[in-house]
This record gives sequence, C-alpha cells and structure tokens, in this order.
Amino acid sequence: MGTKKLKAIELVFDWNLWPRQSIGTLDSTNLRQMKESLRAGFHLPPVVVNKADLRIIDGFHRTKAVLSVFGDDAKIEADLQEYADDAAMVLAAGALNAAQGLKLSPKDRAHFILKCRKLKIPPAAIASVLRIDEIRMKEFIAKRSAKTSGGEIIPLAAGARALAGKELTAVQEHFARTANGCLPEMYASMLLNALNAEALVLSDKTMVILGKLRDAIDLILEEVA
Repeated sequence: MGTKKLKAIELVFDWNLWPRQSIGTLDSTNLRQMKESLRAGFHLPPVVVNKADLRIIDGFHRTKAVLSVFGDDAKIEADLQEYADDAAMVLAAGALNAAQGLKLSPKDRAHFILKCRKLKIPPAAIASVLRIDEIRMKEFIAKRSAKTSGGEIIPLAAGARALAGKELTAVQEHFARTANGCLPEMYASMLLNALNAEALVLSDKTMVILGKLRDAIDLILEEVA
C-alpha cells in the first residue's frame, strides 16, 4: 500500500492485536533505546498500520517513542495495509514481531499461540509465523501452558513450567501469572548465597518471610523423608 506520514497520536494501540503476553506494558529498555536514537537524529523504520481504522499492527514501541520525544503534534511514517479481519491482523503482528525487533520470549510465543487458537487460526499458519513445524509447536505449548480453575488456558514463563498441563489452584494461578523466566531454584540459590555471605538485611519483614520459608521447607522435607 505504501507509506504515509500520519500524526502519531491518531494511531490506535489495540492491545488485542499485541502478540506479547505483557498486555498494556511496553519494554522499558527497548523504549528508552528508541527515544535515545530519535534524540540523536536517527530515524526509526515505518510502523505497520491497518488502513481502515489506524490500529497499529507493528510499532507500539516506535509510536510511543515518537510521542514521548516529539509530543502530540509529531508525525510518524506509517505503512498502511489492508486486512480481512482481526485474525489476519493478529497473525501479521505475530509474523512481524517474530522476524524483527524485540525477540518474542517463550512466554510471548505461548501467549501468541493461545491467542491464535481462540481466533480459530489454523495451526499450520501459526507454526509458519513462529517458524517451527506443527509437531514442535504442539509439544512446546503443552510444556508452556496450564488451565485455571475457570477453564482458561494461560501461558507459562520458564519459572512456572513445573505447572504445565495442570488444572491450577488459586495459589498456583497467581504464581503462574506473576512468575518470570527465572527458575525458583535460582532464587533459592541466590538466597542461600546471601545468607552464607551475611549479605541479607534481616528486617522484621525479612524475618517473617524466612519463617514462612522455613515452615514450607519443613513440610517438603517431611513429605520426602
């Protein structure tokens, strides 16, 4: 369709099209780097926009960076495209994010697969966007998703992958939704190192947490004894 200069403030951030799991949240490091580039006089690639309603398909960070640096009157280079429906836009957003820019994390990929499934997008099309075969994609999502008590299938970060395939309790669901890419064992090792180095500030709050941790560890040790 070609590119066109548009007012950045007129572009629509529709998070239903966002292929990543961090709904409503942009990557602060990526955003900061883009703003630094703009202030240094460099140009960013055009954003991809749905021609009919100016919803952003690819370029959430770029649009936000332009608005932050140049204000509400700023214009941005936009590649206007036409799509058949929202499913086509989600698939296009996934393809563009998988091929360039900020890499999709494993949890992002799981989120994208689940989003596409809800939209009845064929597995072959999803796999093609993620550049994997269907069998590998099926194996991947089985290891990176779990079901809530309400029946929703949610993506899992690496830190919660032990919950894969389970129907989650309320406590497990909270952990699954808040866990990041670090394995719990890493946190346990860091805590142990801090204790051995006497580098932990033993505030009242810390002592309460350590007490709860001790009780939880005692229960586990009793079960495996």
